Amino acid sequence: MRKNLEEILVLQKELEKRIVNFQKDELVEDYRLFWQELKSQYNQNTQIVSNYMVRKCNR
Repeated sequence: MRKNLEEILVLQKELEKRIVNFQKDELVEDYRLFWQELKSQYNQNTQIVSNYMVRKCNR
C-alpha cells in the first residue's frame, strides 16, 4: 500500500508543477484563478495522501 501511495504522491507533485507552469503562462485572469484553485486542491489531496500514509503505513 505504501508503495502505491508514494507513486500517487510523485504523480500529484508532477501535476502540481505542471499546473504552476500553466498558471504562470496564462494571460487571462479568470484562467489563472482557475489554475490557482486547482493547485490548491492538489495540495489538499497531497496532504490527505501523506497523512494517511503516515498514520496507516508506518506500522
